Amino acid sequence: MYNQDSTVLKNDTHFHFKTFGFDVEAQVEEYDLDAENGVLRLAWHGWNKAEGGEFLDVYHAWLVQKLDRNRVRILTQESQIGTPAKE
Repeated sequence: MYNQDSTVLKNDTHFHFKTFGFDVEAQVEEYDLDAENGVLRLAWHGWNKAEGGEFLDVYHAWLVQKLDRNRVRILTQESQIGTPAKE
């Protein structure tokens, strides 16, 4: 995380990671915590600065739900655009 002093995720947090050999810039787009109901929606948008066959654009979202008996349900959705996402 490089646009804030805290290591806690929040809306607009920027971070960088490498996956499958690709550098990805990313930003938290959604951080909506409903602590009273035990639900978190977290989503990030990731991209690289490449063009052509190396271009990659990703949106990844999680819905995290606290359940009874110390269980957690995680539902995830992801959209990927670009040749690297196909491979």
